[in-house]
Amino acid sequence: MAKDSDQTWAIVTKNLPDKIKLIFAQRTEDALVGSEVINGLDNVLKIPSDTLDALSEEDVDELVDCRKANLPVSIPELQKVLKRYKGHPYAIGAALDLVEAGTKLEELPKTGKPTEFAAKQWEKICEKGDEAIKLFEEYAVLEVTVPDDVLECVSGLDATKRKQLQNNKYLRGLLREEAGGRRIYHSILADYVLGQMGDEEKKKYHKRAMKIYRGKLKKAKKEQTKPDELAAVRLPEHILATEGQEAFINVFANECIRPMSNLGLLDEAVNLSERALKVVKKGSEYQATVLGNLGAVYLTRGELDKANKIFVKVLDIGKKLERPDIVAKSLGNLGVIYQMRDELDKAEEMFKKSLESSEKIGLLEEMANAYNNLGVVYQKRGKLDKAEEMHKKALEINKRNGSLDGMAISYGDLGLIYRKKGELDKAEDMHKKSLGIEIRIGRLEGIASEYCNLGWIYMKRGDLGNAREYWEKARDLYEKMGITNEVKKVEGWMEKIKEK
Repeated sequence: MAKDSDQTWAIVTKNLPDKIKLIFAQRTEDALVGSEVINGLDNVLKIPSDTLDALSEEDVDELVDCRKANLPVSIPELQKVLKRYKGHPYAIGAALDLVEAGTKLEELPKTGKPTEFAAKQWEKICEKGDEAIKLFEEYAVLEVTVPDDVLECVSGLDATKRKQLQNNKYLRGLLREEAGGRRIYHSILADYVLGQMGDEEKKKYHKRAMKIYRGKLKKAKKEQTKPDELAAVRLPEHILATEGQEAFINVFANECIRPMSNLGLLDEAVNLSERALKVVKKGSEYQATVLGNLGAVYLTRGELDKANKIFVKVLDIGKKLERPDIVAKSLGNLGVIYQMRDELDKAEEMFKKSLESSEKIGLLEEMANAYNNLGVVYQKRGKLDKAEEMHKKALEINKRNGSLDGMAISYGDLGLIYRKKGELDKAEDMHKKSLGIEIRIGRLEGIASEYCNLGWIYMKRGDLGNAREYWEKARDLYEKMGITNEVKKVEGWMEKIKEK
């Protein structure tokens, strides 16, 4: 595993179902071996329990025997050469591949140092021509698996040449297939390739990646459709490599955090937020933005104390900067925390203050949020007509503002009101409208919430099969996002169905 990859693997592993395990072989140089982040997870297995030993002579002989039909050299002479690599798995595997591809025994490295073999592998790649060099440079810079359209844009290769190179037997052996594409199979080779490139050369690839990822996010925002997951997560990294820390903070805070939150990439959002906060100027608008977004992630997870602490800090920054937009949003977020804690008087006070600040500067999005939130307060108090009035005001503003995500929230809230009034057909219609929008924009939390709401409607009608089906869908989405409190809540509802 590559250096600093343990955080990424921890995110992947935490999102796995219990029956799926992450298994890795312990090499002493592997980034995962000494990682506290990885070693603290329950569903990680190490093979063997101690660090990985070198291959025995018998193991090496068995490998040679399996491949001897394709090795154009004397097998005894090959075995003699391989002994000098002292069973290092990377060296043995690379040596066999090189020999099979036509490298003479005397041209193989004299020691088993992985970097010497990476150099020989790179030499063999270069023999395939400039386009092969471009392909592997691009793979090394991008680091992660990417789909073919990104690969072609960043490398500058057309589809025909890209396929030809990927199908070359030797080159194909240096890559591994993962969901959605390929990447260099080992970080030793990827790091070596990067080491052969100059800074300007790397930037050229980063800029191309930045352009295509940014274009994907802009298109999704303009068309109000589901954003591209890879673009949301990777764009900040390429911005950092080309334009520096300030640009990294800007693009993360203003272009990537919302798509990441909508897609349920909460761990990634926290990780990038914490990185941004280390370099952002204290008391600045950027710090307020990054903190506010981080607080919203904690709010989604149900970590109310963390969220509350952050929103209080953002409110203070907004007041010092004399920014009514930051103040309005912070007041609204604090109101949501009070509302979730059933402190309805405090929540109402916050929402009314947020509405007042928003109206002064014509901040339509926050005005709609305030009306929706006030509607929730009145609904909890049993004032359903008043709540309906608030949600309809919010819906009207969201329609005027062309805000699909806001419309989805308003429709969903109106559905709750109609359900409480016993008007199940109207409630179902509202929830289905909301669900349709949530699916279109790809907001996983909203989709899960509407599955829950539709499940309750079917439950009220006595249709337990449909209720369970919707709740299972909701539970699976909450599990994917790591929102454990909602998972437990939904599983509780499903247990009650079993009892019936």
